[in-house]
Amino acid sequence: ARTVARLAAANAELVEERDALRRDARRVAETKRATEALAKKYDAKFEKLRESLDAFRRAYPAPSNPANVLEPGAPAPSLDDLERDARELRAQLAAERDLGRKRDAIIARYEHWYSALKASAAARRRPSHEGSFEA
Repeated sequence: ARTVARLAAANAELVEERDALRRDARRVAETKRATEALAKKYDAKFEKLRESLDAFRRAYPAPSNPANVLEPGAPAPSLDDLERDARELRAQLAAERDLGRKRDAIIARYEHWYSALKASAAARRRPSHEGSFEA
């Protein structure tokens, strides 16, 4: 009788554990369904928002529109692209600096020539006392 009582108690525990596991499985399934429903609802709202943003971009295509700064899905510039652009800009800057130095040299030569011309003209206007003798 003791063995039967122990087996009955063990059986009752196993039945209770099985029922608890079934309840947990139902809760997991309900949570999974709720999560999937939420994901579908979110996807629908997000798609509606994306369509609204695209419509706004088409309606106001100006570059000053912040919505047009970077198209979604457009690839961001890679590091290689940025480095190439930086090299091109450095080369352009060096060329502009070189051109500026050449212009500065031309201006300096012109200023030197102009000051020499003014000095020469001033010297011609001054009366010369060397050749005149008064007796």
